[in-house]
Order: sequence, then C-alpha cells, then structure tokens
Amino acid sequence: MNTNSTVALYPPRASAPKRVPVRYFALLLGFLEARGMDTARLLELASVEAGRLELSDATLLLADTRAFRRHTGKTPSEYQQDLMRH
Repeated sequence: MNTNSTVALYPPRASAPKRVPVRYFALLLGFLEARGMDTARLLELASVEAGRLELSDATLLLADTRAFRRHTGKTPSEYQQDLMRH
C-alpha cells in the first residue's frame, strides 16, 4: 500500500469570473457622453444597469467590458489611452 499518495477530497475549484471596478466605467461613460455618444443606449446594449455605476464598491464582469468593444469598437483600456493623450 502506498502511503505517500494523496487523494483530492474536493474537486478543483473553477476560477472566479474576472471583475473590474465600476468606477472606471463611470469615467469612461462621462468621456463618451461628452463626445456625443448615447451612453444610455450603450449601457442597454451591454446589459448593464445604470444604477450599478453609482455604487462606489460595485464591479462589472470582464464580459461586460467586451460588450463595450462590440458596440463602440474600442475596449475601455483603449479609451483610457485616448484620455491620457488629451
């Protein structure tokens, strides 16, 4: 009998979905709105409730950020780079 082997008592946990602080999106939406984008429509298309942006400790799923790219052509980090250039 091999006493050196170990047996996993629990199955490996799947990693938690990646999340991003909502405050970054609140800034991004302000930037986009100032440039004439319909941010209410963007949030609707991304299935993000506007009220979530008002909660200081709220987060969005990384998948939510992908919706921004689908509807704007840029990722939030690409917009952040634009902001830093101005």
